[in-house]
Amino acid sequence: MSKNNHILIIAADGYEDLEFTASFDILQRWGFNIDVAYLLQKDKDHVTSACGLNIIVKETLNSIIPKLDNYDYLMIPGGDGNVTRLDNSEDTSKILAHFISKNKKIAAICAAPTLLAKRGYLKGKYAICYPNKKYQSILIANGAKIKNLNCKAEQDCSTIIDGNIITGLDFRTAVKFADNLVKFFN
Repeated sequence: MSKNNHILIIAADGYEDLEFTASFDILQRWGFNIDVAYLLQKDKDHVTSACGLNIIVKETLNSIIPKLDNYDYLMIPGGDGNVTRLDNSEDTSKILAHFISKNKKIAAICAAPTLLAKRGYLKGKYAICYPNKKYQSILIANGAKIKNLNCKAEQDCSTIIDGNIITGLDFRTAVKFADNLVKFFN
């Protein structure tokens, strides 16, 4: 384990449960220090996952921004609602810009790679995302390269590393993705 082992996970209402939980659990078991910051809706003290799990929020995206230098890595789970909400947040842009400008490693799975693509961070890079035209077209339109548009969960193409960014296919590959994060974040 490297000395740099502080991971920030960001999420909002609608995050994909398995993608979040598999990464959190496996990385923590390997000794990584993990903090989670959430995008809160007005007048709420919790977020709700795609499957209906309510999580009380201790740290928000806005409150974590002054502390970003404390983190070595960023992980973003998918989920359509999660990604839509994160995409509409200026705080998400600030967090991503920080990690990119500091050349820190970023992980995104399912719909989450679109957050990177829309901000130009996947231009010229190989990436993968949830296998539907909606998300794939966002990656391609913003200059990302997808090796296999028809990638299946059991194939090697379900996790792609290009430079300091790792992207993953979907919930069916969440455990494999999390296992790969252990190596990628070391």
